[in-house]
Amino acid sequence: MRSAAPHALSLSVVWIVAAIYLHSFAYRGWIPHDEGCLAHSAERVLAGELPHRDFDELYTGGLSFLYALSFEALGVKLTSIRAVLLLFSLLYVPALYLIAARFVPPAIAGLVVLLCVAWSVPNYFAGLPSWYNLFFATFGAQALLRHLDTDRRRWLFVAGLWGGLSFLVKSIGVYYVAAAVVFLVYREQNGAPHDRQLARSTGVLVLKALGAGVFVLLLLGLVRPRLAPMEVLHFVVPGGAICGLVVWSEWRDGRGPFRVRAARLVRPLLAFGAGVVAPVGVFLLPYCVGGSLRDVWRGVFILPRRRLEAAAFGLPPAWTVLAALPFIATLAFPIALPRRVEQAVLGIVVLLLAGIVMSANHEPVFHAVWYSVRPICPAAVIIGCLALTSPSRAATLAPKRRLELFLLLAVAALGSLVQYPYSHGIYFCYAAPLVILADGDRLAHRKHWIAYALKPSGALHLDAGAEHAVAESGRSLLPSGVRAIEGSFGVGDCVRCIGPDGREFARGLVNYTAAELDKIKGVHTREVERLLGYKASDEVIHRDDLVVLGTAGTPEA
Repeated sequence: MRSAAPHALSLSVVWIVAAIYLHSFAYRGWIPHDEGCLAHSAERVLAGELPHRDFDELYTGGLSFLYALSFEALGVKLTSIRAVLLLFSLLYVPALYLIAARFVPPAIAGLVVLLCVAWSVPNYFAGLPSWYNLFFATFGAQALLRHLDTDRRRWLFVAGLWGGLSFLVKSIGVYYVAAAVVFLVYREQNGAPHDRQLARSTGVLVLKALGAGVFVLLLLGLVRPRLAPMEVLHFVVPGGAICGLVVWSEWRDGRGPFRVRAARLVRPLLAFGAGVVAPVGVFLLPYCVGGSLRDVWRGVFILPRRRLEAAAFGLPPAWTVLAALPFIATLAFPIALPRRVEQAVLGIVVLLLAGIVMSANHEPVFHAVWYSVRPICPAAVIIGCLALTSPSRAATLAPKRRLELFLLLAVAALGSLVQYPYSHGIYFCYAAPLVILADGDRLAHRKHWIAYALKPSGALHLDAGAEHAVAESGRSLLPSGVRAIEGSFGVGDCVRCIGPDGREFARGLVNYTAAELDKIKGVHTREVERLLGYKASDEVIHRDDLVVLGTAGTPEA
């Protein structure tokens, strides 16, 4: 993040708005069958009993200890459970923002966070463990991103801690752990030397191919009791795409001695694994002392399987994927439009959304909205993986950005398994924020289009101050920084930005024609209206319409 002040302001505003919105749902709409079970387990723990050994616990048991502490501190009442959920929901907001702000400007990052919040806890404000699985997966993803920033293993340990805590809340926490392991495998390959003189790592390729095959078979085994096309699309294909990308990347670039690469993979896995094991070990300690580990095994792995045989809810029919085609098209084919056109399109979209909101109580409209969003997860993961395998797309991304995107794709792909086998609509909300974050590279998609798909119609020669403002500070281009104009172009056309040294360092979509710019070049923004008789925009090129090029002429990520 280039400047802390805009992000601090955006996060503060978003945090306040999210807090008000979340609080409005926190203490209403009680759900007896869910919250009663949670409270009963917490009461028994508060009385000194152990989950699984002394009573049947629906989940792993860690959440019962947390809620027992809340009963001790706040009183034995359902509002104590809601208060804990509200607290974690508020802590969740900055974690979302830190991830989103890696990809988009502060204002857009704030909107992404609010979208994630709106699609999550308020839709079912009960302290169920799946919300904590979502929180901890997000916290863990942020820790892994911090590891990429610092290369310090302590962040791997922290990421593992969140995985262990997630498992203690509910056994599906293993989905996040699996996503993190796949990410670390992919990271090792991307950190390997790409020297073509080195021998191919055939042994590593074989192991990764076998591992990917086993992983896909496990996914198929998971959904086998209710195997159907939609289950395969939602729960097998995304994980298969992630594994396929790992194997493809290894086949294309994997080189180096097997021992060296194995050591480079084992070290981060050990750090992460230590974090996972630490809280689980503490949780199991009283069971070890009391000789009741078998009760934990039965309660965590055997009984849930039997319960799920009777509790299931299928996905919508296959034809409902058609409702998602507009969303899928925008993911697959991002197009850069002139700002004025975008504003017109945005106005139309706002009107359509307003109509949907006003008609939300009509069952056909309600179903259409749900049908349109449910397939977004597999679509986003597949499109993201294809983008990372595309030579032209991959060339626009720095190695670190590729790793960031892969991590979010992996967490979304496996986090969406929370919907199986009970794929009721609310279960989509347990994974929706992960899917939204996985699509956080939309602005980069758009800038890739500007850099490669649009032919420049002219060029702007800029002074040193403007080059620094655009390339280093991430600011918009103002008229005062333009020294000369080349070519004939119209509003919304793509132009090259050339610095004082004659090197093209950026491209963007202009808000003025060449003739207009020739009149206002070098002047202050306040003079534009006097010279032209009107002012279409303060900026010659808005920063969202600018893509800064690297030294090799590729967009910087």
